[in-house]
Amino acid sequence: MLKHKGTLFFKTKRLLLRPFKKEDAVYIYNNWSKDADVLQFLKYEPHTCLADTEGFLANILKHQDDLNNYTWAIEFKDEVVGTIFAYNINEKADSCKIAIIIGKNYWRKGIATEAFNEVIKFLLTRVNFRRIAASHVLENEGAVKLLTDSYFKYEGVSTKSFVTDDGVAHNVCHYALLKEDFDRERQIKAATQQ
Repeated sequence: MLKHKGTLFFKTKRLLLRPFKKEDAVYIYNNWSKDADVLQFLKYEPHTCLADTEGFLANILKHQDDLNNYTWAIEFKDEVVGTIFAYNINEKADSCKIAIIIGKNYWRKGIATEAFNEVIKFLLTRVNFRRIAASHVLENEGAVKLLTDSYFKYEGVSTKSFVTDDGVAHNVCHYALLKEDFDRERQIKAATQQ
């Protein structure tokens, strides 16, 4: 049974994971919501003005205090550089999906991995999710590395199941992490570090 806790604050080695606030709109807009490269394989259109982002953020803020809402701002050096969120929560199956968006200027710096690992640890050990799933288009090589480095197992592909705005159909790869696999990997890691 899930023990919902909502979007709590977490401090990692370099990051602050926290609920969004209204003042974050400018960072969201400048770091990812207007960037077609960041959004190319997501279901979001790039924002054309700050007002678009403010509307997007207002929708997030409406649900920010719900205990079954898990939407974090990823703050690095006092700037919001991305977001990570759990969605499609299934109470009966104790499962959810997870997604992360990082601004292009912050790719390949380990920020996604650091945020991702902190959030999946929280979701599996404190909220008691049994299964966390994630998907990405085949061409997103960064997502493959992030998921496999975080112990997610490849489950298969949906052929041409995601169509981008330009009408191109992409294959979607599916991964999942079970709590027992996560616990086992953590035990192995702890044993090898002794």
